[in-house]
Amino acid sequence: MNQNALRRGVYKVINPNGMENDAIVEDINGGNRMPLAESIYRERGYKPEFDVLLTQNQLEENASISEFEDAQKAFNEAHAPVLKKQQEIASTTAHHGNPTDEELDLLDRARLRLEEAKRNMDRIAGEIRYGVRK
Repeated sequence: MNQNALRRGVYKVINPNGMENDAIVEDINGGNRMPLAESIYRERGYKPEFDVLLTQNQLEENASISEFEDAQKAFNEAHAPVLKKQQEIASTTAHHGNPTDEELDLLDRARLRLEEAKRNMDRIAGEIRYGVRK
């Protein structure tokens, strides 16, 4: 197996003051990570190509957005049966349709996950706003 096939690029580092940029590469099994100069990365033909690698900030932002979207979906899915039962209760005098403890626990866990994802998004937005993150 080609030595280059054993490693892949994870993200790129844009260095200041005209210094050569780096790529962070890792073993394909997700093991060791190390920086590699852009010229060496290109010369060895690592994948993905250097130009399509995201920066670490971009990767974190994408992951945060995905987690927020997943958490929102999980919250909506957990909320639907509880909301349905609450609507049934409101429309009838019979209270036999109360949400189960499991449904309420699932809804609570989904709410906490969504709140954590939102805090992470707010943190990133603040870092961008105040110039900590570019």
